[in-house]
Amino acid sequence: MSVQGVRRHRFAAGIATAAAIALGVGTLGVQAAIAAPGVNVGFISQAQPTVVTPSVVPESATAPKNEHKLWFAGGVWWASMQHVGGTGFTIHRYDNRDAGTRTWTDTGVVIDSRNGTSADALYNATANKLFISSHRVIARNSDADLAGDNTSTLTRYTLSGGVWTRDAGWPIPIVQRDLPALAIAQESDGQIIATFVDRTRPYVVATGGSANVATAVTFGAKFLIQWSGVGHNLLGVDLALATKLTGDDISAITSYGAYTTIMWSNQNTANGYEGFYVARHRSADPYGTGNFYGSAAVISIPYCADNHISLVTDPRSGDVYAAVKTSNDLKALTNLVNPLVLNPTDPQLELLKLVPRAGGTALNSTNSGYIDATRKTVTTVADGGTRPVLSYDNTRRVLSMFFSAAGNGPVLLGGGAGIDDPGRVAGVIYRKDLSPTDLSVSASTPGVRGVETLYNVGSTGDTRLKRDGLNDASVSAGITDATSGTVVLATGSVVTSVVGATTTARKYWFNDLFRTPVSSFTSLPTNPSVLGIAFSDTSAGRPTTWAWNFGDGGSSTLRSPTHLFASAGTFAVSLTTTNAWGARSTVPVRLVVGHTPIVSYRTARVSAASLGLRFTDTSTGLPASVTWDFGDGSPLVSARPGTTVTHYYKVAKGYWVRHSAVNGLGTKTTRVSTLITAAPGAPARPGVVVAAGRKVLVSWKAPLANGLVVTRYLARCSTAGLAARYVIVRASFLSYYVTGLTLGHRYTCTVTAYNALGYGRASSPSLSFFPKA
Repeated sequence: MSVQGVRRHRFAAGIATAAAIALGVGTLGVQAAIAAPGVNVGFISQAQPTVVTPSVVPESATAPKNEHKLWFAGGVWWASMQHVGGTGFTIHRYDNRDAGTRTWTDTGVVIDSRNGTSADALYNATANKLFISSHRVIARNSDADLAGDNTSTLTRYTLSGGVWTRDAGWPIPIVQRDLPALAIAQESDGQIIATFVDRTRPYVVATGGSANVATAVTFGAKFLIQWSGVGHNLLGVDLALATKLTGDDISAITSYGAYTTIMWSNQNTANGYEGFYVARHRSADPYGTGNFYGSAAVISIPYCADNHISLVTDPRSGDVYAAVKTSNDLKALTNLVNPLVLNPTDPQLELLKLVPRAGGTALNSTNSGYIDATRKTVTTVADGGTRPVLSYDNTRRVLSMFFSAAGNGPVLLGGGAGIDDPGRVAGVIYRKDLSPTDLSVSASTPGVRGVETLYNVGSTGDTRLKRDGLNDASVSAGITDATSGTVVLATGSVVTSVVGATTTARKYWFNDLFRTPVSSFTSLPTNPSVLGIAFSDTSAGRPTTWAWNFGDGGSSTLRSPTHLFASAGTFAVSLTTTNAWGARSTVPVRLVVGHTPIVSYRTARVSAASLGLRFTDTSTGLPASVTWDFGDGSPLVSARPGTTVTHYYKVAKGYWVRHSAVNGLGTKTTRVSTLITAAPGAPARPGVVVAAGRKVLVSWKAPLANGLVVTRYLARCSTAGLAARYVIVRASFLSYYVTGLTLGHRYTCTVTAYNALGYGRASSPSLSFFPKA
């Protein structure tokens, strides 16, 4: 312990609770109760490669608390993770839209080729620029740089076609120091601001202009955070002491709109200024010592401060929130001469809402507004909890605090459980959702610790493994929503058994939450002759239920159904998909089912002698109805598709027949010239002249031809009991002799005309007569 009263932090278990509500294990994120340890929660990614140099490395690849290893861009998640090859850090990709294996892919894009570095990532979606700071990590309370290159850098990347490319002229140096932690933010004018604690003092450094411009920019000199101006230090705070920290303290930063907010911890118990401090900068003002508006400590009581700070800004209100950890769980460890007994009801993790103190005015260039904090106890010393980080979901309007399971150290007075109490639950990353309005805890995260988000089953049972449990949760600095979901990344060991287990290499653990599905689908006709459509779900976000509305009154809950529409038409088809985090519908898709009719028909004569035709509809495209216009002035006839209608014409000639078919997509009509013909009409009653020689001259007039040329006539004379006598003559003849009649018999004669359709009707019989010898 240093003379300044530096507190050493242990990753320990908290007091055991009843069965917690947890995320479904290795599933699509369905919430389920876990009654007892024994199953992992979350997903294991690749191992962290063994790091040999430098000798001092981060506690884990996802520490420290004020840095962010994750960002969302181009529809997928990205992270700064150790290179699979084992040297340095690279950009990794994770697509939480995919329904397949949940894995991170090393893109090979280098962030820092040095081992033992730590990064803070910030993505500007508007400019499509990714900024990543990187620094070598020194141990807490260390005053010396490591051997070799001690440059802390900022690198800028651009995303194109799903690939990150480092911009020309980058990286640029931030400061020539190795640091315990370094956090960045970007102001509305494009400046990048970096903050860090360097040898017990809080500093800020800023670029000389917008970092979004095409050419690289440079950082100015680092300067100490101090307030300036009358009214900016309302309680007469000694700035020298307020910024005289311990080597274990950190600073955090967030920026939104017109202001950048910086908070730092001061665990220096020797100078009376222990607490959490806040300073704000207006983006319109230059950077430099004194260009901050701030406050005395937003919390300043003994054991109120620890080096655990995470900041986030509500993009709707501009309010700033801080997740902090107190040192109430370390009272007995930090004052061995006059130890204090732990109070299990003291705050352990708190959520702070930074607000102007009552009676103050808004923050501006002439008034500090004097920042105060509304405080909410999230966990008590008895509940445990450490290393909190904050994420803001802009869809749900919820603050999520993720933290490691940890409790107090050994109770030195009065006995009690130590950090290896088997009843405690180490190796867990918990989540509590809180309202940004009143800081109340959401009903979705019940219990003293909330919901298990990551759980390493191998970290329980054998007390030696508790320190290898999950720790150092990291989230995105950017605001999340239902489209992105929230991804949390941590580190931990995987063990082969529980008691007496040996651990494998430390690995990344992660889980993705709150991403409601993005519904989408494709469709394909199953058969042109019917109106069946096969739908295929292509939704992202791993949905677990599907609700289809086909727009014709039909529905389905199958993932990829086939639906038979009753008629062709345009239908508003929509799909609603759900998972554990909610539902998402598509905008109704106007789906064209079928096509406008292709009109056709066939005809058949009623008979050769008739002017009647049978019209049969043969249209395709599943028409709903058809109509006929026979072109002779008769009324239109409506009929069912595929049926036959019969129409009798009065005059043989050509007619324009119009046939129309209609369905839900429209009407189509065909217009066909149709010649109506028939066998010849019946000639008038023929005349007869009896001639000697048993013959008769039969004469007639030409009948109606019915559209076709008469080519011959049949003159036929018949009598009872004997075969008829007839003659066939060319059409040029209108009279002809019928011979061979039998004497003594009474005859009558008829005439029948013939054309291409055959013989027509016979004439009426002639007057009767007897042949002559």
